[in-house]
Amino acid sequence: MVAGAPILVGEMTITPHSVQHTDPTFALIVEHEGARLVYTADTEPCDGVYSAAIGADLLLAEATLPERFSGKSPHMTAREAGTLAQSAGAGELVLVHVWPTNDRALMAVQAAETFSGRITVANEFDEFEIVAR
Repeated sequence: MVAGAPILVGEMTITPHSVQHTDPTFALIVEHEGARLVYTADTEPCDGVYSAAIGADLLLAEATLPERFSGKSPHMTAREAGTLAQSAGAGELVLVHVWPTNDRALMAVQAAETFSGRITVANEFDEFEIVAR
């Protein structure tokens, strides 16, 4: 995988985008018929994840860390994911990569403090329709 080099999978284009984590890590931009899904992968807030997230119709953002651990690990909190979604102009935010001990209801509230769109804290087997805005 090479940052910026699109990969064609059927009718979808997937473009990896470098983000900051402990090892080389890529956010994935998936585009099909005008719709844009962005998956942040494991990352801390950084320019790379912001530029990948711009204009996402659906942003799957990792929100591993409880707020008290913000900045102490290369991961994001729910509030940071909300800030990313808002600043990138995302249509909808789905919080993923959630620690099992995190308070899921509180995570949604914290993300809503910085993002004004629809927010979901993902569960296993959730399905989402991605619609171009």
